[in-house]
Amino acid sequence: SFLSSPKLFLPLLAAAGGAYVAFFGFPLDLGEAWGLIASADPVLLGAAVLVHYACYFLRGARWRVLMGGSPVPVPGFLYCGQLVLLGWFVNSVGWIRLGDPFRAHLCQREWGASFSWVMGTIVAERLLDGLLVSLFLLSAGLLLLVSGQWDVGAGALGASLIILLGLALVLLLVPLVRWLLQRFMPSRDFSDLLLSIHLRFRSGFAGGSRRFPLTALLGVLAWSAEVSRLYLVCQALGLEVGLFAAAVLSLGGSLLSLFPTPGGIGAVEAGMAGLAVRISSVTLPGAAAMVLLDRAITMLSVVLTGLVLMSVRTVFPRVFKPRLPEPAVVAA
Repeated sequence: SFLSSPKLFLPLLAAAGGAYVAFFGFPLDLGEAWGLIASADPVLLGAAVLVHYACYFLRGARWRVLMGGSPVPVPGFLYCGQLVLLGWFVNSVGWIRLGDPFRAHLCQREWGASFSWVMGTIVAERLLDGLLVSLFLLSAGLLLLVSGQWDVGAGALGASLIILLGLALVLLLVPLVRWLLQRFMPSRDFSDLLLSIHLRFRSGFAGGSRRFPLTALLGVLAWSAEVSRLYLVCQALGLEVGLFAAAVLSLGGSLLSLFPTPGGIGAVEAGMAGLAVRISSVTLPGAAAMVLLDRAITMLSVVLTGLVLMSVRTVFPRVFKPRLPEPAVVAA
């Protein structure tokens, strides 16, 4: 059962504990937090929602560019943005982040693309995200150190270095896997199968990497939309949070969402609230209101939208299945 499974229960317990400490372990006036939420500007909140959902189509357009080297016709950016949204939905309801493999599975099922090739383009997408985030964290860390916030600045620099090391490791492993398969796999047939899958993965990865300038621009626009969403939420609440602080909080929340609970629940709320109090003049009730409203947009609304979209796709599969002029390749 759920309670007897440490792999499922312990992360949720830790997340719930972190959220409890963040919101109840400190002098938090819940009445003040709810008052801020009730008096929030609905126009700015609506703009934050629109910006958030525009981000999915920016990411979809970037992914479409990354898949430009496909041996078969690729659907448009609206279809790709839809799959990006569904991937975030899966990440928001699942214990492990299966959104990316789910995207690749839909591509394989709906237009016959190779699963491993699509995963290669997604890994290229994630590497680009990692590069952009690490560069920003590096810049933010230096600025925080200069401003005297040594602990937060050092944390940002440390996170940046860890991400850069991870990127370097992935870039080293991609070409190394082929040699390892040929050198150490005992079964020739199994080795050939894995090698074929790896070559398709590498083809998708390399094809996406060659389109760096445009994908980098779209990536910057997508991350700018993430920052703008949180900035609009803060403005709707009347909180004095600048663009720089909003950027630090937004990227920090994205990293905390990797915590192994659905959507990083618990870790994101506790971490963002604590960080907001540390790097800005926001009080704890203000930080709690900010986190609750922002998560209502980025998690709760995504779960509801994803459920509706999945249901509609199930009832009307032909409406959402892309129409391709040529037959697709055999999937891996």
